[in-house]
Amino acid sequence: MSTLKDKIKAAQDLITRSRPIPEWDVDVELRSPTVGTRRDIVKRYTTTNADGDTEVDLVEMQFALMLAMVFEPGAEVGATLFDDVDTEWLVDKNGDVVWTLAQECMELAGFVGGDATESAEEAQIDAGKASSSETAPSETS
Repeated sequence: MSTLKDKIKAAQDLITRSRPIPEWDVDVELRSPTVGTRRDIVKRYTTTNADGDTEVDLVEMQFALMLAMVFEPGAEVGATLFDDVDTEWLVDKNGDVVWTLAQECMELAGFVGGDATESAEEAQIDAGKASSSETAPSETS
């Protein structure tokens, strides 16, 4: 007999979304991050200043999320399309294309609505409590 915890563990709740990028003449696959990946990235790009206020390096966090969430369609789990070495040439690509892709990754990662900085700071607070309110929608895009 399966327990509730077993059912949750077995649930395939990560979201995959196909994304055409006409400017590059390619399609990529966006995959929602796990809670662990999301937590690690948020922790890496948040700091507490001398006054005790939380600061988020939103630009670098968005870029890191994009690197972690963009895959070649059909690629195996863990085989992201881009890695840290690719940042050397990605920074020379069309900023609007990369920014739009990064924004879509932020949305898929659960940083939605309102001010993205507020969402990132709220996620940092959640990560600090070692909890997450991230849920998968009932339908996939």
